[in-house]
Amino acid sequence: MRIVTVRTTTNPSRAERWRTRVALFTGLALAGSPMGCDRFRPGSTSQPAGQPASSISSNTSAAVGVDGEDDPRSPAYIPVSHKDGNWTKVEPVRVFAPAALARVFSEAEATRLGYFRIKSAARCTYSLRRGSQPAVKAALCVIETTSAEDAYGILTCRSSSPEIYRIGGETRVEHAGGLALHCWQGKCYVFLSAGEDDSETTEEMIRLLMNLCGKITREDLPPILHALPEENRRPGRLWLVRHPASIRPDAIELDYSLDVPGVAAILGLGKDTLMCIASYDVPDARRPNTVWVVNYPTIKAAHDAYARYSRLIGKSTDEIVRSASVVPAQGSFLAGTWTAEEESMQYMLPRVLKLLPQ
Repeated sequence: MRIVTVRTTTNPSRAERWRTRVALFTGLALAGSPMGCDRFRPGSTSQPAGQPASSISSNTSAAVGVDGEDDPRSPAYIPVSHKDGNWTKVEPVRVFAPAALARVFSEAEATRLGYFRIKSAARCTYSLRRGSQPAVKAALCVIETTSAEDAYGILTCRSSSPEIYRIGGETRVEHAGGLALHCWQGKCYVFLSAGEDDSETTEEMIRLLMNLCGKITREDLPPILHALPEENRRPGRLWLVRHPASIRPDAIELDYSLDVPGVAAILGLGKDTLMCIASYDVPDARRPNTVWVVNYPTIKAAHDAYARYSRLIGKSTDEIVRSASVVPAQGSFLAGTWTAEEESMQYMLPRVLKLLPQ
């Protein structure tokens, strides 16, 4: 028998309660370990996540699922009614192509996600009966990508929560008007959210997510992540992207406005590159140290990007540009910082260079 444990980096009292509650899941098989959408855009077959189901008020109304109406392209790992817990599917699975992401998310969110290599997005809604209480709805969204890097990158861009559950490869937990579970597993990003976070709903959501994870092939963490040391790294302040425009504009803690299109053009960023950004605490500094590393498809591309960026920094009188610093390319990797003053107090870049994948 295997006992599933839950780890959290915040709220010790909640963690203590979950050490007891999670024993409910003793014996559940976790065949695949790694996995993680936010609030859905309202549509004809979806209700925004994080809102309780006012339309399902009786225990009998949710007894029969709509699994027979699922899209024929529905992934096999999406749970059916009553098979993987006490959930009833009340809105069938619908599958969307990458070009149709704006039908699932807001326009701004779809644009940010569009820089990743996405194969499809699937969504559906479940209902949970809770004794004499009104039923609660949970919205599920799964984004399939072409690589573990893209799936993990979506996780980092959609949740910065430092609270973690040991479900899948990484599950980030948010408590804002309910419970939201962002999870990465293999080449999938999974999001499950409900408008309630009482113990019964939470336990059933964990059960649903665990079963879904077990049906998705696991993948190792992207190697580039290991180049950014954990020591002094700000919780939730690490992003893995193909293009920095995938990150929410206010997420990176700089005291100036980063010219994202300009930086992306100088560095030559796109769907063939992979960029990891991290923010570090610096004692007695006025801001965190934000460092980054880019993996290019070729050595030449990395060296060309270094030449362009170093020339720009060297000839510019713009204080914002001069806040950046870049070190010579190492193979197909290029590393730099957007907070040169803080880097001079901490020297993260030499550590990054030593940790780059060979």
